This record gives sequence, C-alpha cells and structure tokens, in this order.
Amino acid sequence: MIPSDVDQLHPQFWSYVSPYIQRVREAPRDADQHATLGLVYEANELWPEAQACFRIAVKLDPLQPLARLHLAIATQKLGDSAGALAVLQGTVQQFPGFAFAHHRLGDALLETGAIAEAETAFRQVIEFAPTAPEGYMGLADVKLRARDFARAAELLERALELRPGDRSASYLLGLASGGLGRRADAQRELNRGANSGKKYMIDPWMRELPPHAKGVPRQMRRALAFMKAGRHAEAAQFFEETLRWHPRNVDVMNNLAIVYMRLEQPEKARDMLLRAERTNYDRYATYVNLASCHMQLGQVRKALEYADRSVTLAPKVAQTHRIRARCLLRFQRKDDAVEALQIAARLEPKKSALHMQLGNLCVQLDRDAEAKEHYRDAAIQVPSLLQAHLSLGDACLRLGELDEASAALAAAQRLAPNDPKVSSLANRLSGFENRR
Repeated sequence: MIPSDVDQLHPQFWSYVSPYIQRVREAPRDADQHATLGLVYEANELWPEAQACFRIAVKLDPLQPLARLHLAIATQKLGDSAGALAVLQGTVQQFPGFAFAHHRLGDALLETGAIAEAETAFRQVIEFAPTAPEGYMGLADVKLRARDFARAAELLERALELRPGDRSASYLLGLASGGLGRRADAQRELNRGANSGKKYMIDPWMRELPPHAKGVPRQMRRALAFMKAGRHAEAAQFFEETLRWHPRNVDVMNNLAIVYMRLEQPEKARDMLLRAERTNYDRYATYVNLASCHMQLGQVRKALEYADRSVTLAPKVAQTHRIRARCLLRFQRKDDAVEALQIAARLEPKKSALHMQLGNLCVQLDRDAEAKEHYRDAAIQVPSLLQAHLSLGDACLRLGELDEASAALAAAQRLAPNDPKVSSLANRLSGFENRR
C-alpha cells in the first residue's frame, strides 16, 4: 500500500518507509509484512494506509488478533466509530481471552452510552489481565457514571496499587472522592491527575511504534521522553537525526541545546542556539536558553543581556522573567530578582514553586510579611507540599502570629506527623507560647 500523495511526504519518512513497501511487494502473501507496514503508517498517523494494510493482514492471517485490534484502531481514527466497534466485537468473539480488545471495546461502548455492555467488557479485562490497572480504571469509570462512588474509589485504589502514581487513576479517584464528599482528598487527587488523558492497554505491537515515528512532533515527543527519563545522550541522538532532516526547525535546535547543557556541553549548546537565533531572531525561547547557557559558561553579564532580550520579546511569558531573576541573583541583585519573580508569579499564579522561591528570597531580605503571603499561596495551591506549611509556620513565628503558626503546624502534622522538621517547628512554637 503506497500513500496516494507520495509527493507530499517528507523525504525522511519516504526514505524510511520505502524498504517496508518493497518487502510487501516481494512477499504479497506475507501477513506479517503487511502488518509491519501498517505499523509504520500508524506510527506516522497515515490512517487510511494503515487501515488498508491491517485489513489485508487480517485477510491473510485470520488467527492474528493484534492485526484485528490495530484495524479497529485505524478505523476509529478515521472517524468510523461504528465500524471500529464492529471489528472489536468480532475480535472478542473470536478471541475471548484477548484482554486488549476487551479494553478497547469497553471504551468504545462507553462512548456510545452502552454502560452495561461496557461494564461486561471491563470485567473481562480484569479477569484475563488481573494485574493491568486499565481494567479497574475502566470499571471505575462505569461506576462513576452510575454514581457508585464508593465502589469506584475501591477500584481506583486497586489500580494505583498496581501502578503507583498513575495520573489518570488519580484524576478518576479525585472524582470519586468528590462524590463521597471528601473534598480535601478530591482536590489532592485531581491535582495529581491534572491534564491526564485517556489511557489504553499497551499491546505488543504498540511497543513497536516509537522507532517507526518519523514526523517531527512524534520524534520530538520520543526525544523529550528520553530527556524526562534522564537518558540525555539518547535524546541528543534523536534530536540530531531530526535536525539533519529538518535543518531550519528552531524547536529542535532549542531542545537539542537543552540536552547539550544537561550533558555539560555548554559550548555545543551555545553554537546550536546561535544557529537558532540566526534562523529566527524573534523566538523568545532561544534567548531564554541562551541566558541559561551563558550562566553555565560563567558569562553572567552576557546571560543577563539575553534574558533582557527574552523579556522584551515576551513580556507576558513567566519563563522570561524567571530566567531574568536567575541572572539578577548571580549579581546579588535580590530586590530586582524579587520584582522579576513577582511579575512571573502574576503571570503564573498557580505555580507553587514560584511562590516558594519568592518566599525564600523575601526571608533573606527580612521581608517576612511578604514571605508569609507567598508561602500561604504555595500551601493553598498544593496542600500536600509539606515545606510550604513549614515555611509558613516559620514566617508566622517571626511575625509573632502564633495562631497562624499553629494552624500551619497542624497542616504539616497531618501530612508528616513524624518528620523531624515538623517536630522542630512544634518545639519552637511551644517555646514562643511559653514566653507569652
């Protein structure tokens, strides 16, 4: 299957997909070759071509459930929800123990409002894949819609036991907790699960997709995942390969420069960022990164110049004011740094780290009243942030506001009753109260 708009394909992708097309031509009756070509198309979101390949693979090998599953995925992506549902229903009938298809079927049924049928599908997932959290999360979603919040919470707690920190499970648990009237628990879990998306079980073929992805967005996501995992050398290789095919992509240049900085290669980062600047003089992110890079090089005055340039280009972007504050702090211009961070905090009022940094700076400047307000903002935004409550308690003690210090201590004790810092704050508060 060759894309109809070959002339529109980027040379990088065409270079990559051509050998897979050739293998299909050489073995037109080989289901595996058609399926592999389908995965290449799927990885690059060429859904009509992927659907055609998987349909042929199913015809050539009717006993391969994964080909049917990915045929359903491609069909769904093309907007044919009914067709995808039919494929999934046929798949679970032929392969009743295939948990991946049951999970997709459950989700598809939820979309149509067939709640009872969806519940059956998710129960099948739990039966055939009891250690996969997705089955419990799917069934919990059913229970949420039925307003059975207690059972939903039980299922989601089980999901989080199987995969601690799963953001989708946390978000759903927040909804269940809210339904049970547990407001504090609900807010905590909703914060943990903020911006989480729908999750599907990762089938064996899905694990093969990342290496096939050759579009810039997909390659960027994969490289960024390596960065997040601390695998910076591998991230650099991906960005370098992407830049080879997209030599004027400023986003790639900036991310590659960030990787170089993390690899302690600031000279390479500087050269890459100067290349980005020559390509586009109006990208504030380039100047933010140039400021960071020159800080790493020990060239603080030059760093501040780049930071000032970033603020000029993007005065309503908090990041530009944060990097300027970093530079100002290197010059010990703490009052100016506070002013820059205050602007950043107004632009990103829900960023607790900014308020913590401002609070700490205000303490250094003996501005305890201001520090107190910033610590309070941080504690309100992230109630589970222990240090915010501790710092708020300390600021209140210095201001002689013992009732507020006591409230901050109580919040800290609820979070970590045995933490030495909590005990220290309690002892200091007790000392102040004894001197009343």
